[in-house]
Amino acid sequence: MLRFERISPTVSGELRKKAVNSVVLVLLAIGLYVAFAFKSSGSKIKSWILGLVVVLTLFHDVVSSFGLFALLSQRLTLTFDIMVVTGFLVVAGFSVHDTIVVFDRLRENLAKSKGITVEVFNASVIETMSRSINTSLTAVLSIIPLVFMLPHLRSFLLTLIFGIIIGTYSSICVAIPLVYDMTRKKNK
Repeated sequence: MLRFERISPTVSGELRKKAVNSVVLVLLAIGLYVAFAFKSSGSKIKSWILGLVVVLTLFHDVVSSFGLFALLSQRLTLTFDIMVVTGFLVVAGFSVHDTIVVFDRLRENLAKSKGITVEVFNASVIETMSRSINTSLTAVLSIIPLVFMLPHLRSFLLTLIFGIIIGTYSSICVAIPLVYDMTRKKNK
């Protein structure tokens, strides 16, 4: 199947603007949802901190994925199109799910503990790490063959791979330390 797309600079600029707007709106909506969902959980951590951290880590994931995409786009002949924008939104959904699982475990562990300690945060990460890595590895290994079998979706699929790897890293190594630091500063 042959495919030809020609996009004028005006349409390209409009696509870029709409893509950025849609990603920003999705990130904010997800952050508000997380803050609202954890508000009634009785957690020792303020729900707005969790919502803010989700937005920051999702921003990290999307920007890092975009940076890696841009870095490799010429070498791998990747094209930025509406499917790649869709890929960034899928990455945000996948990443927020991973982060919420870690936050939920943190909430459970904080309910059992007497205070907010680094040990509780570390235990929460350790208890969810194998689940996060296994889920992401399964997803990435499922996508890799599709990269070779579906060349017209290559940019989209590589965006997913980049984003899933970066999202797994951020839910484990960025989100929890940010929550810990923000909570400690808030309580001082």
